[in-house]
Amino acid sequence: MKHLSHPNSWWRETAQQLLVEKGDKTVVPALREIALKGKVATGRAHALWTLSGLESADRATLEKALRDTSPLVRAAALRISEPFIQGTDRIELLSDFKHWRDDPSAEVRLQWVLSAGEAKTPEMDKKIAEVVRWHPQQNLLQDALYSGIAGRELVLLETLLQDVAWAAREPGANVVLNGLVRGLVAARDPEQINRVLDLAARVAFFEKARLDALLEGFATDVMQVSKRPIVVAKEPEGLAALRKTTASPTTLAQIDSMVIWKGKKGVRPDVLPKAFTPEEQALFDNGKTLYTGICAACHQADGRGFEGLAPQLVDSEWVQGMPERLVRIVLHGARGPIRVAGKTFVGDMPGLGVLSDHDIASILTYTRHEWGHTASPITVEQVKQIRADSSARKDAWSQEELMLIK
Repeated sequence: MKHLSHPNSWWRETAQQLLVEKGDKTVVPALREIALKGKVATGRAHALWTLSGLESADRATLEKALRDTSPLVRAAALRISEPFIQGTDRIELLSDFKHWRDDPSAEVRLQWVLSAGEAKTPEMDKKIAEVVRWHPQQNLLQDALYSGIAGRELVLLETLLQDVAWAAREPGANVVLNGLVRGLVAARDPEQINRVLDLAARVAFFEKARLDALLEGFATDVMQVSKRPIVVAKEPEGLAALRKTTASPTTLAQIDSMVIWKGKKGVRPDVLPKAFTPEEQALFDNGKTLYTGICAACHQADGRGFEGLAPQLVDSEWVQGMPERLVRIVLHGARGPIRVAGKTFVGDMPGLGVLSDHDIASILTYTRHEWGHTASPITVEQVKQIRADSSARKDAWSQEELMLIK
C-alpha cells in the first residue's frame, strides 16, 4: 500500500495495478485514508484511482478529494466522479461552474469541462460555455466544449443568444459563439444552416461584435465549403434578411457562395444532386446507421477522418470516384501509402467483405451523398458483380493496383 506514494512512478503504477487486479476490497478503508490524508499528492491520486478500479470510489471520499489542495488530485477526483454527474446520487459540486471557473489550475478547469460534458444536458452545456467564455485564451477548453456537445450545438447557440447577460460578455462570449457556428457549418445540415442564418439576422443592429462573431463562423470554413456548396430547398430567409443589416458585404458574399438552391442565378442544373428513388433513399438511410456503427470510429461521424489514423472521406477522390475502385477497397481493404485529398496515409484499412452486398451498397451510397457529395449511388448489383470479379483477391489493395482498374 505504501508504494502508492513511492517517488518512482513505476512503483506507484505497479502497486495500483496489482491492488486492482487482486480485487481485495478489504483494503478499501486504508485506500480512503490515503486518498484523503496521504502526505504525497501523487499517492492520494493513485489511491483514488485504485478505489475507482475496485469500484469503491464513494461519494463522500470524492467530494472531499474535489477540494484537495493539489490540482493533480482535484483533476483525478473530477474524472472519477463522472458517474455521479447524473442521477439521485449526483455530486452537486460538479454543477458549481463558478467554483471550477475560478480554479487556479488550467488542468483542473479542462478536466471539469470534459467531465461536465458527460451530463449531456442543456443546463450543463450552458455552464460549460460559461467556463470556456471566462478563459478564451485556453484553447483546449474550447476543444473540450465543442467535442462534448456534438449534436447539441444548435440548442446551445439558441440558448446563449437568448441570454441578454451573455450578449454583453466579450470577447470570450463571441469566441464561443464563433466556434459553435463553425461546428454547425462543418456538419453541413441544410436545416441547421438555415436556422443559424435566421438567428444571425435577429441579432440587434447595435450588437455588431456579436453579429460578426456569428458570421465569421461561416467564413472560417468558406474555402472548403464553397468547393462543395450546401444544397438548400430555397434561398435562406435569414441570408436575405442579413443583406439589410450592417453585416459585411464581403462576408455575406462568402456565405452566399456556400449555399445553392434550385433556381439560384448562375447555378447549373447538373450541379444539383438528383433526387433519390425510394430504393436509393432506403439504401442511404440504412447506410447512415451502418456507417455510425462501423465506420465512424475511425473516419469520424462528420467524415473528416482521424489525423494519422484514417483518411477523410469528405472530398475524397476515392469516395466520389469510380465504384469499381471504391467497392474493392471496402471488400478487401487498402494498404498505404495512399493519397487522399492531398494527404498521404501509410496505415492499412481492413477489408469488410463479411458485410452483405446490400450493406456495402448502403454504406457507400451514404458516403457518396453525405457531406455535400453528389456522386451516384452504389447499387446492390454493382457490389455483387465486383465481388464476383475480384473473388480471387486475398490481399488488400495498394494505390498502384487500384489505379490500374478502369
